[in-house]
Amino acid sequence: MLTAAAVAVAIAVVAVSCWLLVRNTLYGQVRESLKNADPPGAPNQFRVACDTSAASALAAVVAQTDGRQPFHQNKYDNQFISASGMVCFPLQSTRAIQYTQDDLTASTNNRPVYRSGEYADGTPAMVRIWSTPATINGEHVVLLTAVSTREVQDSLNSLALLITGVAGLGVIGAGSPGGWWPGPRSSRWTS
Repeated sequence: MLTAAAVAVAIAVVAVSCWLLVRNTLYGQVRESLKNADPPGAPNQFRVACDTSAASALAAVVAQTDGRQPFHQNKYDNQFISASGMVCFPLQSTRAIQYTQDDLTASTNNRPVYRSGEYADGTPAMVRIWSTPATINGEHVVLLTAVSTREVQDSLNSLALLITGVAGLGVIGAGSPGGWWPGPRSSRWTS
């Protein structure tokens, strides 16, 4: 019975370890992808729509583009924020990134900082925060670049269910008398 308990614990530990390893690998890939995302450029290099709230700024994007969506959707979503509360979006933007006041000071020395976050609609995302030398109306802005992590979370949830099922079968098999092998329980041959 002690052996069965040890096997059950080992199966559970290996299952959790596998899930954590996969999780770290997937989020590492998302971070690497976000790290390689090109910034859209300074706000004065292309057209942006700005307002004091993300919802109003996105409405301004729709108004300036006559509601037409760009032919090619970007993989990443970009948004500029300022200390005064100004929010600006490139004209190809379609959704807002949730931000905090801490985002304004997170990035220093032109080095990006990464955090888990979400879009305004609640979709989970990984966010890159980058202090830029750009200004809007003379005010310093910070660039937020985000990519959805919904698919990663869905995959991890499916993997968790699969690993739980396999680990559960392993625990049941380890605890059952005679183990998994349905064959003869004796090595003696009878004639």
